[in-house]
Amino acid sequence: MADDQDLLKSFGRVMLIEDDLVDRMTCQRLLRRLGLAEELLCFADAEAALLSMETDGGFEADVIFLDINMPRMNGLEFLQEIHKSEKVQFSGVVAVMVSTDLTAELQMKFEEIQCVKAFIRKPMTADELAAVSTEIEGRI
Repeated sequence: MADDQDLLKSFGRVMLIEDDLVDRMTCQRLLRRLGLAEELLCFADAEAALLSMETDGGFEADVIFLDINMPRMNGLEFLQEIHKSEKVQFSGVVAVMVSTDLTAELQMKFEEIQCVKAFIRKPMTADELAAVSTEIEGRI
């Protein structure tokens, strides 16, 4: 893996939406260690991320790592709200769904959403992140 690190293409501007502190810190550390984020903005809940994106001059992400199961607003609800919002330019953004419980049924539900390009099972590893980088390289 260490030799392959130089071959990984950055995701560019990354938004991480994850309610679990340990999982959020793990993802941040891996993205930085692998050099996969030119800019990184993290949120502990989807409502705060949505509000930030709807604010004038809000962070424009290339890739969003989005936890599926969160309180108040889950990952699916976030994607539905962001697509309805007239304040957010969302075309071209790639969503990577993150969950401890990735069932085939759950993945099928998200695969119908055009921006969802990959899934990662928690806890996230460097190898999984590198695989996602390769998988979505041409889509960013």
